[in-house]
Amino acid sequence: MVLNLWLYVLTYVGIVSLGYLRHHDILHPIVVTPTIYIYWTAGSVLAYAMGQNIYGGVRIEYIGSAMTVFTVALICFAIPLLFLRPQRSRCHRVICSPVARRGQLVRTLNVLMTSLNLLAFAFVIPALNYGAPKYSLLPDFANASFFHYNYLLAFLILVPALFALFGPSIWRISLLTTTNLGFYLAYCILTQERDFVLFGLTYLVARRLAGQPIRARALAVGIVVVAMFFGISEYRSNFLGMGRTYLEVLAGQGSNLHIMTTVLSWIEGGLEYTNGMTYVHSVIRTVAPLAVDVGTPLAIWFHDEYAPSALGGWGFAIDAEAYMNWGMPGVIGVFLVLGSALAFIIERQRRGSVFWRYIYLHGYVIMLYAIRADSLMLIKAMTYGAISFMLILLVAGGGRIHRQWPARRGDIPELWEPPRRPVVTTPPRPRGYGADRSFPSERSLARPPAP
Repeated sequence: MVLNLWLYVLTYVGIVSLGYLRHHDILHPIVVTPTIYIYWTAGSVLAYAMGQNIYGGVRIEYIGSAMTVFTVALICFAIPLLFLRPQRSRCHRVICSPVARRGQLVRTLNVLMTSLNLLAFAFVIPALNYGAPKYSLLPDFANASFFHYNYLLAFLILVPALFALFGPSIWRISLLTTTNLGFYLAYCILTQERDFVLFGLTYLVARRLAGQPIRARALAVGIVVVAMFFGISEYRSNFLGMGRTYLEVLAGQGSNLHIMTTVLSWIEGGLEYTNGMTYVHSVIRTVAPLAVDVGTPLAIWFHDEYAPSALGGWGFAIDAEAYMNWGMPGVIGVFLVLGSALAFIIERQRRGSVFWRYIYLHGYVIMLYAIRADSLMLIKAMTYGAISFMLILLVAGGGRIHRQWPARRGDIPELWEPPRRPVVTTPPRPRGYGADRSFPSERSLARPPAP
């Protein structure tokens, strides 16, 4: 176990170092995603190696095998980002209508966010079971849980849209936009959800895309957001009150190791591989969630199989789902696809399209979120996000999506600044061509003098 752990850590250090040397960006996905991934998967193991208690439910005898799976997954995810060179071709037609229809976009997004917040604070927040644990906090009336998780998903779609359309300073868009974001933050705190933490990272990435430096104030915002993450985690779990140390609380935030070791033990005990059916079910639940019954999602299935009487849940893990389908070849294939898809998105957004810029910012968040989820979360969030963003552009554009050619070859239109009227300048007239100030043509200059 110790050898596999340190091999995993050395692999992480090598990948992050190579990624930073290649891209020279500490916020690049090749740096951030492996960092978050190793924190979710190996944090509790590092604490256990230091003599602390490990995350509850982890099968100690399968930790070595789990570390091997995590190492392979990390390598396969990083290969496309390290070796797929981005294409530097001409910026073709790009979607640039947002700068021309800023008012319509602001009104459309404000209507959506205001409607969600009104429903949340009119029906869900007043009926919360305050003082109850996280698993019994939501009200008991029908569809409360359905609205809660779709509310969180809606803001996972809308907040990256604000960053993609208007740049990093989204609180300056309008007073109503700032108010809606404040209500969203209050909703997350009251319901003990930590989704807003990812938007602190999105803010830093948006500043990087806008060419703005990461100043001390931006880093202070990130530190406050991280402190709120651990504060909510402690409030909903009360680990310190149960006698755990600060190291155990900081390192034991991920359930991936628990899920992976449990899945490994079940497969060794006779659980058959699903051979890709979980991904088929995820696509069906995304396209036709009510038309076809494909059983329970993986998070509910794991809860029912592991501890049916437990009141809380553990979610699932995207690496455990890959191993459940085809074993180690499934982990290799799935994480190669994920890395290649992210490399393709990065290359497309560099060409100047606001649509692909949104997909990049949205996918940046969803990729980190899906580490502790399954393919259903990843496919559903990315599909609904792309469709929702195109619909927002259509509504704000009066049923059309305007396109714009770049001014010169290689130019990338600026998407976050209002268009400026071009200034037409006349080149200075050369002197010495006679009193009539006429310009000789190229043909007359090329004609030989008469004898």
